Order: sequence, then C-alpha cells, then structure tokens
Amino acid sequence: MGFVVRTLSIASLFFSLQVLGQQSVLDNLRIDPNDETGNEVRALKTEVLVKQTEEKAMAELNKLLKKYRGTQMEAELLFRQAELYMRQAKTDRFFELQRTNSKMKKLAPHLVEKASEKNAVVKAIAIYDSIENRFKNYGSLDLVLFNNGFANQSINNFSKAKIHYAKLIERFPDSLVLPDGCLSMGEMFFQEKNFYKALAFFARLEKFPDARAYPYGLYKSAWTYYNLNDAKSGLKVL
Repeated sequence: MGFVVRTLSIASLFFSLQVLGQQSVLDNLRIDPNDETGNEVRALKTEVLVKQTEEKAMAELNKLLKKYRGTQMEAELLFRQAELYMRQAKTDRFFELQRTNSKMKKLAPHLVEKASEKNAVVKAIAIYDSIENRFKNYGSLDLVLFNNGFANQSINNFSKAKIHYAKLIERFPDSLVLPDGCLSMGEMFFQEKNFYKALAFFARLEKFPDARAYPYGLYKSAWTYYNLNDAKSGLKVL
C-alpha cells in the first residue's frame, strides 16, 4: 500500500539520465556482489544522480506551472509536483539514514546534512490541500485525497490523514483506491489499539475481493479479532 503515482517513476528518472548521454555512468553504478564497500559508495552515487534528476524535473515543472497557471492544466501539473515531492522524500530519507555513516557524510556532506524527508512530505501535503480547495471538479480528486491521507499518515499525522481518507470513502464510493483507504484507516486505528474501529474498516474490504488490499485486510482482521480476545473469529477469517 502506498501513495498513487502516475508519473516520474524511478525508471523514468533513469531514462532521462540515459537521454543525457550518461549510460556509461549508470553502468559503473551496477552492484558488484563481491564488493560490499564499493556497493555502498555506488548506492550513494546513484542517489546523488537521482537527486539531481529530481531537481531538474522540479525546475521543469515550475516552468510549466508558471506558463499554464490559471488554465485547466494547472491542477494536473500541481498533482505531478506533489508526486515529485513524495519521490524526493524517499531520496531524502536515504541521505538522512547516512548521518551516522562517517564515510557517506564525507562523500556527500551537504546532501546528508540538508536532507529532510518530512520537509518534502509537508510540501506535498500543502499542494494536495491546495488542489482540493481550489479545484473542486478536478477529475482525480479521489487520488488527491488518498495521497494526502497517505502523506499525512507517513509523518504520523493520523488525525489529518483520517480526515482525508474519510472524505475519500464518503465522496468516492466507486474509487479504485477506496479499498486502500479503508485499509489505511484500519491500520491507524489498529496502531492506536482502537480495535473495534479498526475491525470496522478492515471488514469493509470484504466487499472488494479483487482489490490488492483484500488479502492483507483479511489478515489484519484476524489479528484484530485476536487482540479482541476472539481467537475463534480470527481463525475463521484466516
């Protein structure tokens, strides 16, 4: 389960690098199973390239937003910008995790110290909020609500995440991401040990047997029953 991405996948980022004539660079970054130390450095170099490409993509998006502000394209461009900030959050997380690694800090001190996964997520949240408030008829508003919920959930802002998931469930009963929204709601209540509410949301997944969230939802239902001291019902679900 994760936020919905329509563009700017890691594959497309690497493709843009290849277009720039950097295929040889990418070849040199391939993992060598016999070189653990070298692999660590290669991983860092790879993330540096990804970071640079993300920054270029963001610069291009900002140009497009300036050009198409006030048109029908603005909401879609903002949506993509929010997606890119969520992508940047993953990259920043990599650099944040290197702060206890003296070798990595020495190789890329500025990136390691500056990186902030949370700051990138907060920027994405602000954009999702803006889209919801300004573009009431945006065709992918269900994805905006889901991604906003996921972004808030990822920084443990459960109260706001629940608001967005609740809007999704109430306003878009036919959305393809509705099952994922129910699962996410259940997960948060489960973490808060509010097992009755968690079970209510996990149970909703029974209506969506073809959804990707369905098997895991049943599994979590079973564990929720177990936490409610109802092992018999839990075994039945399993």
